[in-house]
Amino acid sequence: GFLPSMRHRRQGHIINISSIGAVTNAPRFGAYIASKSALDGFSRCIAGEIANDNVSISTIYMPLVKTKMVVSKANKYDHVHLLSTAEACQLVERAILTKQRTVATFTGRAVSLLYAVFPSPIEMILNTIYRLEPEQAPEGQPDSDSASGNKEELLALRQIMKGALGGQ
Repeated sequence: GFLPSMRHRRQGHIINISSIGAVTNAPRFGAYIASKSALDGFSRCIAGEIANDNVSISTIYMPLVKTKMVVSKANKYDHVHLLSTAEACQLVERAILTKQRTVATFTGRAVSLLYAVFPSPIEMILNTIYRLEPEQAPEGQPDSDSASGNKEELLALRQIMKGALGGQ
């Protein structure tokens, strides 16, 4: 593996690409977020083991990026701000240059802080987003009762949240 050689050389930098959902508790992505949270836990644990070896760890809490994988017929995600690939690269560049332990957008940091202080109201907002967000069932499966969502209300909620978070 790469870690033993970094420790031996007494130099290295590990950059993990996590998800904004790991700090914002995004509904609908539980299994995916669980895997990212496991990576976060592992990274925090080994950070104490490798601190004297001059090996640093950065975790980037990446928001959705406008790629073919994210934007499709089934999901347009037009109710959230999608990073361009250039903006995503800027987050990675920031991690490389600064070696910050965590790299996140303002929105990711704000929602994470608000959840730590006011978990119940934030869970209510996340549940509202979950119910309003359209969802397409896998091919051959029936749509759920909430599958159609309500895009107009979701976009209105986005504008309210955008104002509450300072235009981010």
